[in-house]
Amino acid sequence: MYLTIDGDHMVRALALDGQVRLTAIQTTDLVSEARQTHDLSPLSTVALGRFMTGLELMAMDLKNETDEITGIIKCEGELGGMTVVVKQNGDVKGFVQNSKVASYFKEDDAHKFDVHRAVQNGVLTIIKSQAGANPYSGSVHLVSGEIAEDLTYYMASSEQIPTILGLGVLLDSNGVKHSGGYLVQPMPGASEEVLTYLEQRISAFPDVSYLMEEGFNPAQILDLFIGDPEIDYLEVKPVRYQCDCNKDRISRALATLSKNDLDELAEEDKDVEVHCEFCNTDYVFSVDEIRSLIAQK
Repeated sequence: MYLTIDGDHMVRALALDGQVRLTAIQTTDLVSEARQTHDLSPLSTVALGRFMTGLELMAMDLKNETDEITGIIKCEGELGGMTVVVKQNGDVKGFVQNSKVASYFKEDDAHKFDVHRAVQNGVLTIIKSQAGANPYSGSVHLVSGEIAEDLTYYMASSEQIPTILGLGVLLDSNGVKHSGGYLVQPMPGASEEVLTYLEQRISAFPDVSYLMEEGFNPAQILDLFIGDPEIDYLEVKPVRYQCDCNKDRISRALATLSKNDLDELAEEDKDVEVHCEFCNTDYVFSVDEIRSLIAQK
């Protein structure tokens, strides 16, 4: 029986006698929200949408409410870079350095965006923050700039986890039509037969965008991929684009500045404006509010 809910959501499952774990996700609404929040061009939307979707899939192992995973891409291409943060509850936020990247398309397929051309060479860094443990950070050079291949390479080289990862963002004249992805990993000790089977399945598996266009939901994508009538669906949870900033949190961040820095801000005798990149919101602090922070020190 399929596990599914309306709207954006993620589904986790086990298959092949527990030797393979699978996760699939629908992110259409949250990518659309990011596009509107940052007024993204089509190619910037596709790049950020893939990165947010991929990080959501990689965050499936987060257990505690305070756990989160941060992905940072710094690149030489026109895109400039991207930052995405995913929390344990499925909330994601992100931004790109250049929200207005021009539309480049593949030479062999004029309908597919050439994300590599906008990204080019660069470095991918993943930071995992989990309760009771020091933050873990790993970095790799980008291998393709197409995002899915880069995240797959990170999982294999930095975390030694063989991974099959598919990501897709499909646009139309109205914006984001479909967005989603899937992640498949053999469990430790999986047999050679299972590994060979996974290689065979991925070799002819359709693009995520095509499957979503055909009406497949995340659970059905997993079912189609693995072909196991005994697939065990474990969990379904909603995901959304959500920035957790507010003026009180920004105020606490300002309070961490030194007294000298705060004094300099107050001496300028004008409002201080702090911009949140994730939700594109400006927070304004009056001179009196800055002086109040100074008094608290």
